[in-house]
Amino acid sequence: MRSACQTGTVWMCPSVVNPLETYLTLERPETITFDDHSLEVNLLLRVLHTISRYWFYLYDNAVCKEIMPTSEFINRKLTAKANHQLQDPLVVMTGNIPTWLIELGKTCPFFFPFHTRQMFLYVTAFDRYRAKQFIMESNPELQTSDFLDTGLKAHLHSEKKTKREQGTCSTPKDCFLFPS
Repeated sequence: MRSACQTGTVWMCPSVVNPLETYLTLERPETITFDDHSLEVNLLLRVLHTISRYWFYLYDNAVCKEIMPTSEFINRKLTAKANHQLQDPLVVMTGNIPTWLIELGKTCPFFFPFHTRQMFLYVTAFDRYRAKQFIMESNPELQTSDFLDTGLKAHLHSEKKTKREQGTCSTPKDCFLFPS
């Protein structure tokens, strides 16, 4: 299909690409680097979601409607873990997002509701201060002045606990995160 504008430039419409071809492959996506027992199940859910969403590409004159609503594919436990990571002040301020979250966010975004995907976008695409501002605006309970202090204290507490469990701190002084 061609159309011309007033300046004489000819515009070409891109051809329609079948989305099933992108997702229905035997190889795992290049964006996934972790090797976990749940990987095969995640990829199977990705295929099922794709078929549910784009099944009408297989038939002529089919109605463009999902077989199962996308909300059926949302994983509540992964969403809770992702929200916990994305609302952690140290994660936001350092930009140290776990790789599993980045990879699942890219390959299986249907696991997360819109708000979590929006938080993921703010934390990964914008600067830290804009991400911190978005998180503080979206969560009224975090609008206290000790937003960073609370997260830092929680992080230090978890580091001490980890060191104690691993047996790397023989004295209380060794359990501190910062060297003396």
